[in-house]
Amino acid sequence: MKIYNKIIYDKDNNIIFEDSYEYNGDIVQAGSVGDAIGDVLGSDIGQIALTIAVAIYAPQMVAGLHGMGMNATLARIVVGVGTSLVMGAVGKALAPKVEPPNFGTSLQQGVTVTTKSPTQPYRIVYGATRVGGTIAFAEATSDTNEFLHLVIVLAGHEVDDISEIYLADHKVALETTSNDSNGIPIYTPTSSDKYNGKLIIKKHFGNDDQLADADLVSAVSQWTTSHKISGKTYVYAKLSFDSDVYPNGVPNISCIIKGKKCFDPRATSFTASSGNVSTSNNTITLSSHGLSTFDRAKYDANGNTVIGGLTDGTEYFVIKVDANTIKLATNYINALAGTVISLTSVTGSTTQKFNFTTFTDNPSLHIRNFLTDTKYGLGASTTEINDTNFISTANTCEESVSVTNPSGTENRFTSNGSFQLSASPKVIIENLLTTMGGFLVYSNGQFKLVPSVYISPTITLNESHLRSPIQLNTRISKRELFNAVKGVYAEPANDFQPQNYPFLTNSTFESEDNSERIYASFDYPFTSSSRTCQRLSKIQLLKGRQQISFSATFNMEAFQLNIGDTVQITNERFGFTNKTFQVTDWNFTIDPQGMLSIACDFREIASAVYDFATSDYSTISSGKATNLPSATTVSAPQAITLTDELVSYNDGTVIVKLVINLTEATDNFTEIYEVEIKQLTDADGNSVTDDFKQIGRGARTKYEFLNVIDKASYQVRVRGVNIYGVNSSTITADHTVVGLSDPPPNVEGFSCNIIGLDAFLSWTAVDVLDLSYYELRYANVTADATWVNSVPLVKKISRPGTSVVVPAKTGAYLIKARDKLGLPSVDATVVYVAVDTIGNYNAVASSTQNPNFNGTKTNVYVDDGIESVPALVLDSTELFDSGSGNFDSITSRFFDSGTTTSSLQPSGTYDFDQVIDVGSKVKTNITAGISQTIVDRDSNFDTTTGLFDAQTGLFDGDAEANCSSELQIAISDDNSSFTAFQTFVVGDYLARYYKFRLLMTSDNGSASPVVTSLSVTLDMEDRIESGNNIVSGTGTKSVTYTQAYLTVPALGFAVQNLASGDTYTITNKTNTGFDVAFINSSSSGVSRTFDFIAKGF
Repeated sequence: MKIYNKIIYDKDNNIIFEDSYEYNGDIVQAGSVGDAIGDVLGSDIGQIALTIAVAIYAPQMVAGLHGMGMNATLARIVVGVGTSLVMGAVGKALAPKVEPPNFGTSLQQGVTVTTKSPTQPYRIVYGATRVGGTIAFAEATSDTNEFLHLVIVLAGHEVDDISEIYLADHKVALETTSNDSNGIPIYTPTSSDKYNGKLIIKKHFGNDDQLADADLVSAVSQWTTSHKISGKTYVYAKLSFDSDVYPNGVPNISCIIKGKKCFDPRATSFTASSGNVSTSNNTITLSSHGLSTFDRAKYDANGNTVIGGLTDGTEYFVIKVDANTIKLATNYINALAGTVISLTSVTGSTTQKFNFTTFTDNPSLHIRNFLTDTKYGLGASTTEINDTNFISTANTCEESVSVTNPSGTENRFTSNGSFQLSASPKVIIENLLTTMGGFLVYSNGQFKLVPSVYISPTITLNESHLRSPIQLNTRISKRELFNAVKGVYAEPANDFQPQNYPFLTNSTFESEDNSERIYASFDYPFTSSSRTCQRLSKIQLLKGRQQISFSATFNMEAFQLNIGDTVQITNERFGFTNKTFQVTDWNFTIDPQGMLSIACDFREIASAVYDFATSDYSTISSGKATNLPSATTVSAPQAITLTDELVSYNDGTVIVKLVINLTEATDNFTEIYEVEIKQLTDADGNSVTDDFKQIGRGARTKYEFLNVIDKASYQVRVRGVNIYGVNSSTITADHTVVGLSDPPPNVEGFSCNIIGLDAFLSWTAVDVLDLSYYELRYANVTADATWVNSVPLVKKISRPGTSVVVPAKTGAYLIKARDKLGLPSVDATVVYVAVDTIGNYNAVASSTQNPNFNGTKTNVYVDDGIESVPALVLDSTELFDSGSGNFDSITSRFFDSGTTTSSLQPSGTYDFDQVIDVGSKVKTNITAGISQTIVDRDSNFDTTTGLFDAQTGLFDGDAEANCSSELQIAISDDNSSFTAFQTFVVGDYLARYYKFRLLMTSDNGSASPVVTSLSVTLDMEDRIESGNNIVSGTGTKSVTYTQAYLTVPALGFAVQNLASGDTYTITNKTNTGFDVAFINSSSSGVSRTFDFIAKGF
């Protein structure tokens, strides 16, 4: 008959490959194999014989194989694998040709993307990794659809924890302060997170008994208490609409999950005694147990008396008390509620055990779980699992290995990844096996693992065991040769996405291969450490250089071997003396003599293949594969600079604009800036309720906001936006508007030219938009002139004038600019004029009021203490003695300033003690002199509170800005009807009678002018009147001046035709004229012609 080793069919069940041989021996049924050859192989040979009878590569259906007697689990693998029952990370275990798995399969590709699909395979998560999910439910609520409720299924099973939540690539900082009515924690973003107030997260870990989300049931009518999603891990996310927070709609939601809980066959022993089992607290002490609430513990009394309240062989739910103590609950609901099992008794002190089902990253336990899982795995029974082997492999995986970059230790092998159930069992198992570089063997009815660690040989085969010639290969083909290794793995810092681990090369091997670098790719989709990848890749590289392989048939001595075992081969012909080989294939066969034999394939191996020193690690360590910016990371501008400027329109209107200048963001991915503004205070400093409003959005870095209010405060906030609409954080800046309230600059270029009796004053135009006019003053001093001690000369010189002609005087001319609010320049610009004689003036009258100040005082008084000389000061509204309260209770003011902030009179006047009469209505030039200081009794430097740098203005207060004194004048022709008092301006006046007064004002009730000297001087300019060719007549000639002089003028006289002996007499010489008479030598009146000139004022 024909015996098949391998048959491969196409999709139409046509044979496309056949490996078979003719067998002419006895035919036995699988069930009776033991009777035929049991004496040789033992009673367990039935399953092995079945392996001969059934082609393990054949793609028959599971039912057909199972019907032939093959174990159902094995049949599922045969169908899924389609290659071999020996499964490994490189296809057929230890085969010469390396066939690494494809990382681009559905196992890891796109795992962090959350999708919405009516049907989607469940995802299985082993270890810790980041995954997206499937949106199983979405509903908007509220009248404006403000809230979006999402149910996202992450895994088709229970998990240990959902440790991190990501919206897009932003890891949300969550905190919990309360639980829902079912005891499920409610998570919200922290105050510093950008999703604060806009997101609620609930985590459901997928227990079979979990309840429907209580808050979702309350919020959405379609979601009921029956919607438990039992046995599935999901998150409930409630998003609050905000276009700033969610600029691109609903973000992709993904999570880092600590995945499936796996049964650990390694029992944890403990001493069941009253010291470790507390019947009063219902606790069990297990030192450093590493368990979490909802883990499961299978109790084994180990043949001893059962702890009261527990049942031997029963699985319970763990409630973690602390790192060393647990309690037990009968089910998930009780564990959630904290309802514990009462431990009623403990007898003696005995060794008992627990087997835990808990989170692990151990690949041995992951593979065991997949093989035995009846829902999503292969459903193998526990009798099909060689737990001795799996326990040994689990311990190997957890061996501590020294690492560098950074220095420390890590477990030898770990498994962290996920897959969807649409993947074939072959692909799933092969990818899990990459974590240990090993393979899975089904032998003698059980699964066992062979990890990538050296196994010392225990069996030796020599020529006496051979049943066939040896077929020896000393080198592998160039097509199968490689001397360098590269590949990818799942890097946690790169969101568990594929990333290159450091390339592994070997210069010696390259030299052996004609200096050609030949790469082989080994990918590790479930490995999250580049250091582990480097260790595994070095093993693969060194294995690939172990090139000697051979095939032979041996007697039943080789029956004790398994694939993956090492064996010592001694063969004199080939020079092998206890040379170590590894079994790569193993099959029953019938030798030419008709005897049952073992056909094996071997490949040389050495313990050095598995050696790895810390110096072998690359300097490249785990971490992100790229420094490229994240699409969700957006930079705000570096700074905001705020200024305000004046804007002038053609009609003369002047407004203020706020100018916003941004310092660009440091990266090049901020596309636009969004600029918003709100008012903080009004012009008086009062707080204003206002909302931010957008005033600009674009790529430019300068923005303007018109019509801001003088002295009001504004806040500007700006953020960056990238091309995906993702916003940066905002930066802010505040600004108090100066605008029109900013005084104009001081006048520059002020100069004086004296031409004759005139002073020509000129200056450089003040270049501000709100300039209104210039004010000119005069002080009768030639040094130290001040604005307050000067008197007006020209009250207003309108813009755009930059010059004026005034009478020339010795003294100081002072000028200030004033804006449209009347605010003056801070400092006066002064020009001094000192000329011996400027014109012919005569002081006709003066009045000096100091030091006695005998004039009429209204709301002012003479104070002797402020300036050490008598001075005019505004009076107080109350006397010290009349102030209310205790003497010591008034601590914020001086005695003489009263008890309130308005204790000074707002204004007062001082009228000069005389009316000045110049004798007639004539033009009189009047100047004045005033000396004053300012005092603010409540704002002295020593009494000001707060920080030094926080104060504005002068040390002793801004008294000058808060008070003033103004000299005023009234004139009359009859000393009865006077004009109203008006501001005095140096210049010429036409009147006979003059009255003067000083108006003193205070704007804040505490600042007062202090006037120590006050005077006026009235000057009249020299006037010359003359007459020519006047005929006197023989009598007395009377001459009347065209305008009377104030005093009798000087008179000059000349006669044109005076004869010898003639004389003349001038009489009645007054300020209005004179008389003249001519006589001859005989004293008779004669007529003569004369000229005269009168000079006076």
